[in-house]
Amino acid sequence: MNTWSGELFIDQGWACYRGPVGDTRWHQHSALQVCFTLKDSLCVEIENTGVTSNPALVINTNARHRIMPGNDYAELLFIESTSVLGIWIKRQLNGQPVYFPGSGFDIYLPPLITSQSILQSRISGLWPDTNLQLSLDPMDNRIRQILNLIETQYEPKVKLKQLADKYKLSSSRLRHLFAEQVGMPLSRYLLWLKLKRAVTELGKQSSLTQAAHAGGFCDSAHLSRTFRKMFGISPGDFNTRGKVILSGTKDTPY
Repeated sequence: MNTWSGELFIDQGWACYRGPVGDTRWHQHSALQVCFTLKDSLCVEIENTGVTSNPALVINTNARHRIMPGNDYAELLFIESTSVLGIWIKRQLNGQPVYFPGSGFDIYLPPLITSQSILQSRISGLWPDTNLQLSLDPMDNRIRQILNLIETQYEPKVKLKQLADKYKLSSSRLRHLFAEQVGMPLSRYLLWLKLKRAVTELGKQSSLTQAAHAGGFCDSAHLSRTFRKMFGISPGDFNTRGKVILSGTKDTPY
């Protein structure tokens, strides 16, 4: 069986893995998964649906599936379902557990995706006849300050009401404003931030326990459960052979 020995990049609300596909067991995850392969068609079995084969496909959230043996090199995108981009993709899926574009889709793999503009371009290519518009309103200064607080003062456990009181907003108003301007709910933003910090620590060749504490998780088991729920694999499947790509820039998240 292949191992997860490729490259992983994670940002707020999405992640990109490029390399061998190591886990072919049945699994499901809370993120949307977009799969591309460079060589042969990607063969995936979806529970209650059967086997589908295509050079590109999209797997809906919580759809139980497994990638069939023989797919030795692929690009896997994981996208937060409550983000602006994730909501748009789910709208296109319209309840389907899996979607694959027609035979006219031009498959190619550019360098590992590490920017949201490239991510959006890759996704829009799956639905060429559909307009993908993800414009967000100009950032409210209070939201900008909250993001800065969370990022610089390391507040992964911050509570919505605490922030609302601090910036003189009602909880409901802050919840709406944050999701509207950042592109996902505060709770999901904080989860991706924790995962990003943990993965960054793994990139330093740290242990799972060190990575868990760096991300604000209780222990390595908590990190592994969350990682598997989000991506369908555990960090232990990846960190012994894979490579974490770190971002040198801060992009506004979807």
